[in-house]
Formats: sequence, structure tokens, C-alpha cells
Amino acid sequence: LVLVGTALPREVFRQIGKIVGDIPVIVFTEHEDHELALLVVGEGAADNITRGQFSTDPNKLRDAIEFALARTKISRRSHDQ
Repeated sequence: LVLVGTALPREVFRQIGKIVGDIPVIVFTEHEDHELALLVVGEGAADNITRGQFSTDPNKLRDAIEFALARTKISRRSHDQ
């Protein structure tokens, strides 16, 4: 599981995706930006969490990690069948 900020250019984010393979990537951003969230999820991120979401709901990050790991487990199981 990799957590990265979105100060990274799009191509760097793509390279991270190639390096980590099927390990879920959760992007932690400073500000709410719907377009950016759609972009990173479209590029393969498991989720996008903002500082504001984390501030108001500290369990948001924990939930995102657990959900990403659960989706990865389901995906691996379906590929093995």
C-alpha cells in the first residue's frame, strides 16, 4: 500500500503504478479537487482522500486502506479462478 501526495506530475504517478503493480495506491491530497480525484482514480489509484476529509473523519484513511485491500483480495481471487 503506497500513500502519495498529488504534487506529483501525472507521468510520475503512472510510473509509481507500474512499479507497485497490483498494490493499492491511495492518494492523500491537501485540497478538495474533484477533477484531480477522478484523474488519479482513473490512472489506477484505489482512492483519493483530502486533508479536510481526514480532519473531520480520522477513520476515513483507515477505511480507505481496508477497502482497498479487500478489493485487491477479491480481484486476486477472481484472477486465480
